[in-house]
Amino acid sequence: EDTFGQAEVLCFSKVYEVGEMLLKTGEPILIRGKVLIDDVDDDGKQLLPKMRAEAVESLAEAQIARTRYLDITIDVGRKAGADKPLVPTMADDVANDAVEKTLESIAKACGHSPGGVPARLRLEMPAGYSVLVQSGPDVKVTPTEDLVASIERIRGVIGVARN
Repeated sequence: EDTFGQAEVLCFSKVYEVGEMLLKTGEPILIRGKVLIDDVDDDGKQLLPKMRAEAVESLAEAQIARTRYLDITIDVGRKAGADKPLVPTMADDVANDAVEKTLESIAKACGHSPGGVPARLRLEMPAGYSVLVQSGPDVKVTPTEDLVASIERIRGVIGVARN
């Protein structure tokens, strides 16, 4: 079931044995399989979408496995009145301190979730352009929901995306 509707999934014993624990947890899952077109009405329309499961995996784990980069967008000089301003009208030295604190907080959060996915920073500059900065080879994370949520709470962070 998703936001578009429901489908019936046939899960034979071999696939069920592998995915049984996941199915029983109630956590969101990803099911890969083949569409079955065998239940049609007189006009040839599918009555109830069906598929045959070939693999069942945790949606969270599938998302982590398919993430190539964790992109973190930081606003280094937002205009006054915008959401979560990092440096509304501060002097440059204070603004630099605020950006440095934001970067330190991000590094600390990333340090709590080591892994194999590189983190990248997108700096949104006051002049309206952005700069993409690739992290060093030693800054790799596991892009879990907890990590993304903790980074999103950091002042100055305006977005986190798993790409």
